[in-house]
Amino acid sequence: MQRKKQLSTIGYTAFLFATIVLYCAVCTFTMDDVRLYSLFLGDFSIGICSRFLIGSIISVFKDVITREWLLSFLRVITFSVFLITAHYLGSTLTKAEKDYKIPLVFFAGLFIACPFSITVYAGDIFGFIDVFCAIVLLMTAYFSENKILIWSAPVLMIAGVFIHDSFITGYMAPCLGIIAYIAVTKYGKKLWTSAIFIISSLAGILTSIYTVFFSRKTLRMNTDEVLRYLAKKGNTTVDDISGYIEDSVMWEDIHNVAPDGIEKKPVNYIYYSIKVAIDDLCLEDLLAVISIIPIIALVFYVWIKAIQKSSTPYEKIPYILFMLTPVPQIISLFMSNDFTRFLSTIVFTQVIYLFLTIRAKDKKTVDALKQFRTTPQMYLPACLSVLIMNIV
Repeated sequence: MQRKKQLSTIGYTAFLFATIVLYCAVCTFTMDDVRLYSLFLGDFSIGICSRFLIGSIISVFKDVITREWLLSFLRVITFSVFLITAHYLGSTLTKAEKDYKIPLVFFAGLFIACPFSITVYAGDIFGFIDVFCAIVLLMTAYFSENKILIWSAPVLMIAGVFIHDSFITGYMAPCLGIIAYIAVTKYGKKLWTSAIFIISSLAGILTSIYTVFFSRKTLRMNTDEVLRYLAKKGNTTVDDISGYIEDSVMWEDIHNVAPDGIEKKPVNYIYYSIKVAIDDLCLEDLLAVISIIPIIALVFYVWIKAIQKSSTPYEKIPYILFMLTPVPQIISLFMSNDFTRFLSTIVFTQVIYLFLTIRAKDKKTVDALKQFRTTPQMYLPACLSVLIMNIV
């Protein structure tokens, strides 16, 4: 029986991985450029700031980081994320019972076919450091199932913030939602589970406060020195890596969004970034937001049913957190004016949540999924939405 389950997991994983790769191929995602090259060259020798963790880890193994090497490295990382995600979904399908497996397969298919999902890591945001934030999310989902590994959650929160500050609003809430859910449903009302959630939350919040408001004070170089240092690390010219590094490291991009005379500090950057995003809002952006609503509505239907079936307020907390997760993600969306990037984060995290509850054999979620078998018309809006998104 155990061997049969293992073979089933391998089969589902291989099929889902192949489907993801095929979708990327059909959409002609070439993954042939490292658009944020300079971001991967930065390390903690410049300062103890967000966005420098990955560059610091790479620097341990590579003294010179060329574009060609980094391109190959990011391709491997991207396909690794595809494989890990395929295994997470596939191993869950293996554990699912027949009476709710079909709805679960539908959600997996909808997730892969949606242009705003995991495939963006090989498309519009290939070369962005966000793919490493996705790895932290997946690690949190896997590690939370083990009583020992779940204690790594605070470290994962800190690592996520130092990977990229988009983790703060895009991925931290989902990670904490996973920890809260596992603590409530799998391990019950125990002091140590509450401690993990509280410590993880504090680790993430305090690290975020440090990186946003205080970390720039640790910078040991000015902009010109940073550019020369990174050019040397990349064995290239200053012109080759200039541009984005001023924005990401030195907060110079405040001048691009704030009126003259406004003090250059994070709070002003956040305010004027959102203001510019709203001013520049176009029909295409609105349609992108509208297009994912049917998909999110399906998952939210499951959470609402689970809340209704929860007997105590304590049991309702994880599902409420699941539904609140998109709030900070929407803030990220407007702060960066990057709709593809953060709409995909919303879809990704909600699907991970759904499969997480199935892995935990959550009866409330299972009962909600079973209702999809008797009301297949509920699938129609989401299917039409995904179809239109792919055509357009």
